[in-house]
Amino acid sequence: MSNNNIVSVQPDVSAYNGKDYVPNAFQMDVSNLEESENSFDDWLRLHTSRDVVSFTNEVLEYLAETTQAFRAVFFVQTRDNQKKFEATACYGVSDSVLYLKTVTLNEGIIGEVAATKKAKIFNNLPKNALTIDFVSVRVSTACVLVLPVLFNNTVYGVVELYYFRVMTAQEQKRIKRLINVLGATLQGILDYRKNKILLEQSDEHREQILAQKDEMEQTIEKLFDTQVELEKQKKRTEIAFNNFKSANKRLMESIKYAKSVQKALLPDPGRLNTLFSESFVVYQPKDVVSGDFYWFSKADFTQAPPEPFILAVIDCTGHGVPGGFMSMVGNALLHEIVNIKQVIEPALILTMLHRGIRDVLRQESSTNHDGMEATICQFLPKNEQEYDVIFAGAKHQLYYFKDDKMLKVSGDRKFLGGGNLQLPHLTFENHTFSLKKGEVLYLSTDGLVDTCNPQRRKYGTKRWESIVKGCYQKPLSTQKHIIIKDVLNFKQDGEQRDDITCISVRV
Repeated sequence: MSNNNIVSVQPDVSAYNGKDYVPNAFQMDVSNLEESENSFDDWLRLHTSRDVVSFTNEVLEYLAETTQAFRAVFFVQTRDNQKKFEATACYGVSDSVLYLKTVTLNEGIIGEVAATKKAKIFNNLPKNALTIDFVSVRVSTACVLVLPVLFNNTVYGVVELYYFRVMTAQEQKRIKRLINVLGATLQGILDYRKNKILLEQSDEHREQILAQKDEMEQTIEKLFDTQVELEKQKKRTEIAFNNFKSANKRLMESIKYAKSVQKALLPDPGRLNTLFSESFVVYQPKDVVSGDFYWFSKADFTQAPPEPFILAVIDCTGHGVPGGFMSMVGNALLHEIVNIKQVIEPALILTMLHRGIRDVLRQESSTNHDGMEATICQFLPKNEQEYDVIFAGAKHQLYYFKDDKMLKVSGDRKFLGGGNLQLPHLTFENHTFSLKKGEVLYLSTDGLVDTCNPQRRKYGTKRWESIVKGCYQKPLSTQKHIIIKDVLNFKQDGEQRDDITCISVRV
């Protein structure tokens, strides 16, 4: 029988010139074992440590001294894999001589015991099958017990015990009962370790989770003080978990309310159809709330007709809740610039929006670098068949079709706001062109072309231009479905990396 397949400790098989000695005088005090068995619960309460290594070392020392084992190893479930076990404690041997410090289910004897949940007993071993060298004598190992540490039919660890003498069936049975008592306590310690890791790793919604952390730790401490009351332990854990769910539910309700507020600030897309023959709006936040927003207003304060129409598509720094706050800042500034200060020139609107962001966020005196990318268009009816369009962009571009040709107009490569990464005062360039009846124009944020597939390849500008060229003559409602379907087919299970906004109008 191969030594390496029996135990986790590499036996010493080097040449030895002394005498071989098999002790028969080591006798276990059965009455002492019975006393240990009856008091093991009390001992566990006094010696339970939340640290797995400390606890397993103390348990091995107790078991070895109580059952007169001369050597022992304790394997425990690893943190990240319930099918993997690692040696956390050794008694009478250094972990440096372990030939397997980590095992998986069905790997060697330890893995077999963990997989089958049944003990392996190697009793009355042949002389010299496994020996220990002392200074003047070589002693043969007579018995090796490999025992699963079970609780609720789940293996949480495996204990390996070595004896110089053959163990009787009664002694084996009582040692197994000691190990069985150990199962509930080890399960509790591993649960504590798991919960502690989850708490340490959780940084999302930090303020809400911190409020729950103290309560969970108090609950866990009570569970360790009442190990024998397993039903109470379960109820306390359920209470803590329900409190966590309740806090998370309140947080999600707050975010959903923020979404409803943001949605209320967005103009009704249907109003575009009162000014243009067709339109569509694609608005897909990455999270519940968005850092993208669109805005439009009719400048009915002008002195004489025709009244210009201002359309804006804005991409704010970030997404989710931070981006949502920035979108509210941008929405308020656009309303002030256009509807109150009555500025309708796109380039000047961008300049004032840049200045407004810096003032609202106090970027001249802080380290805040937030900002926006933007498209501003002014539509001025020339007659019933044609519009004059003035476009200004901050790191944005637009597309339109003229005489069945796709044309691209790029804005300035400047970022609104930006703190000390940007100049305090910026000017932008206006681009003027006309659209005749039936011609179409497209505005979008970069979230669309930045969409990734599972291979992390971007949707890209070329694919966007190709899909638009292939469908621009179709009704805009049809185009909307074609574009969305193509993006989703490309994305598959890939992550949406940013908010997506796309608007198209046909004169």
